[in-house]
Amino acid sequence: LNGFRHVHIHRLALGSKSGRHKIFRHPEVNRGSASLAWGSPSSEYTEIEVMSLDAWASKNPGNTPAMVKIDVEGWELETLRGGSKFFSSSERPVVCIEFSNAHPLEGGTHRELFLKMIDHSYLAFVLQGTKATPSALRQINLEQLPAHDNIFFFPRSQHPREFDLTVAD
Repeated sequence: LNGFRHVHIHRLALGSKSGRHKIFRHPEVNRGSASLAWGSPSSEYTEIEVMSLDAWASKNPGNTPAMVKIDVEGWELETLRGGSKFFSSSERPVVCIEFSNAHPLEGGTHRELFLKMIDHSYLAFVLQGTKATPSALRQINLEQLPAHDNIFFFPRSQHPREFDLTVAD
């Protein structure tokens, strides 16, 4: 609708393995809070194709993005588990992941998610200020995990100063 030529829509979810899965709608929260991780038997849902990030990357060679934002309402760890090759490659992207204790992660903990990114040779940073204004980044470790924030993971071989980041909600 906006005339972007560099945006491509893929009608699928990313997970640890390929198949089909229910994605639950949560209109009582907001229209962006649909989740593969949580829903009640009475929740509205749609069946969706799930593919691992590694499988998607192998079907789309040469399309490695410079940055990936993962905000999937508790499905973050499942998304990462399907991308071991993707997040270990020499062309791996900067990754921004929403961390929120407001809902549990499917199949693990926020601690495990953080350690998985560190195992892939990433360094973790959060904004010093708020999401609403441009802000410098501050490196964090496992003991400094936020209760609710975006964490920016940069490949160890790169430094955040190499990127022009203006982050606004």
